[in-house]
Amino acid sequence: MNHSRLLIFCLIFLPLLLPAQKMISSGNLWNIYYSGDFSGHGRANYLFFFKDSVNINGQYYFQLYRDNDSTFNKPIPTRNYYREKAGIVSRWDSTLNKEMIVYNFNLNINDTFPIRNRAIKVLSIDTVQLFDNIKRKRIILYHPRYGTNPYRLTYWIVGIGWLSDPFHPDAAYLSDGGASLNCFFSNDKYIYGYSKDGCKRKPGEIIIDQSTEIKELVGFQLLNNSGDGNIAFRLDTPGRYQCQVFDAMGRLLQSPSVSQGVNKVSLTDAPKGIYILHIYDLENQQQMGLKVVRQ
Repeated sequence: MNHSRLLIFCLIFLPLLLPAQKMISSGNLWNIYYSGDFSGHGRANYLFFFKDSVNINGQYYFQLYRDNDSTFNKPIPTRNYYREKAGIVSRWDSTLNKEMIVYNFNLNINDTFPIRNRAIKVLSIDTVQLFDNIKRKRIILYHPRYGTNPYRLTYWIVGIGWLSDPFHPDAAYLSDGGASLNCFFSNDKYIYGYSKDGCKRKPGEIIIDQSTEIKELVGFQLLNNSGDGNIAFRLDTPGRYQCQVFDAMGRLLQSPSVSQGVNKVSLTDAPKGIYILHIYDLENQQQMGLKVVRQ
């Protein structure tokens, strides 16, 4: 009887360890070095992290931010939105207006995965031990065209991504990749990288975003969204709020001030199309994103 109880406890406890392996998390931070390539990049060192979330077509995505300022006080929102579910990472492509799967960490040996219409194949699977002594699954992929040439292999680590440019693994096996992952931080700890001294961000420095999960904003009520560009909503809870309006390409158009009570946003001068209204409670780490249509 005691053994049976112990087994049940282990089966319940094990899944609780999995969120620490997630790639799409506000606790993760990547230091990526661009050495120059054919797409116009010069030598540059950037930090990438997820800071906010937005609801697109009923799904919550984290927005990817970039920071190339040494004070870490000027994060730049990119046009990339990501979500992760059951080991599958998806990116919302605002240009094509659709979702694309960019990672599948559930692959097995000999499975194939499409990257830019190229069917790359899993060569082998092993584990790597990070500096926090936690082991993570590593998938080694290759392109049949290049065989098992070590210079053409692609390595995916669960919770980190591709070791060249984690957010665009579809650039693998192309000649324009001049990026490399220098360092990776999780929950403010340096746990992966080629050289701790080579990291732009040093261990112990403050991460801009302190949120740990997506929480839906409570006390929000949409009052008017008739399609003419006049949007009204009410916030019932006192607090400090930030409101942002994005177009379908992910470009920030407005950042109107909002507060408790009735708030209005005007898109009457904007062209017809789909827009994303994003409201963020700065104090309670709650967020709401909804799609509005300008007819």
